[in-house]
Amino acid sequence: LTAGILLLLFICLRYLLPVLLTFALAVMLALIAEPLVGFFHKKAKLPRGVATGIGMTMTLVLFILAIMVLVSLLVRELGMLAGVVPDLEHTAMQGMESLQLWLTGIADRTPKNLQPLVHRGVDGLFSDGTAIIDQISAKLLGLASGILSKLPDSVLGFATWLLAGYMISAKLPKIRAWLSAHLPKRWKETYLPALKNL
Repeated sequence: LTAGILLLLFICLRYLLPVLLTFALAVMLALIAEPLVGFFHKKAKLPRGVATGIGMTMTLVLFILAIMVLVSLLVRELGMLAGVVPDLEHTAMQGMESLQLWLTGIADRTPKNLQPLVHRGVDGLFSDGTAIIDQISAKLLGLASGILSKLPDSVLGFATWLLAGYMISAKLPKIRAWLSAHLPKRWKETYLPALKNL
């Protein structure tokens, strides 16, 4: 039973999650927007479709504003970091030189027949340091190009997310009523309160 559950979980995460993720996020968006949608539908007496449009738009605007504030804070912090980076680089280089001198001193105190081997190892360690930096730079550039190549898919996924979120939000009361009618009583008493709190 445990192996079967683990296998099912693996299959769900490996194959179903990429397909269903957009719709799971759309359900989350609809649930987040529901208080605003409910306010416009019940208090302002607007039709559910219009209330959904207004509530979803306001939720997205608030979400985008929060992202913009976070991005502006990140840019400010990166600007401050950029001013400090030259000093950090200089300090790091001094530390590397001190470390290399210390390791070379240790290599000089090794037995004569081992000294060439230890010296080559120390020199190789510090000459490979630049190679490691080059590899990291190449990996970062590859990651950036990979993200850029996936942008068209992201735009399509974003549009699907918005459309699915709007449709789920517009039918949310009917979806809730259907689920309430079809879920076992034990589930309603045990899991639904936990999901509501979540």
